[in-house]
Amino acid sequence: MPRIARAINGGTEYPWPEAGITQEKLARHIGGVAVLSILRLLVGAIVVACLVVLGLRLFGVISVPVMVPLFVALFGIGLYRTIRSWRFGDIS
Repeated sequence: MPRIARAINGGTEYPWPEAGITQEKLARHIGGVAVLSILRLLVGAIVVACLVVLGLRLFGVISVPVMVPLFVALFGIGLYRTIRSWRFGDIS
């Protein structure tokens, strides 16, 4: 068990500096949460904009093929999932 605890905590002996909350870890966590929040807001805006375009098309205000806003929305969602997975690992 001591070897497992040492491996988890960076290979150092007790006391483990990596085990506690540091300013660096806190800043990295806050930055990660901010990036995910911004990505979610952007994807939400893209999806809402696509729904507005589909609604305007339904009422005949604009003439856009139906698949264009759907592809844009799917692209935005896929881009969000790709960036989230690349930056933060698989957190789904």
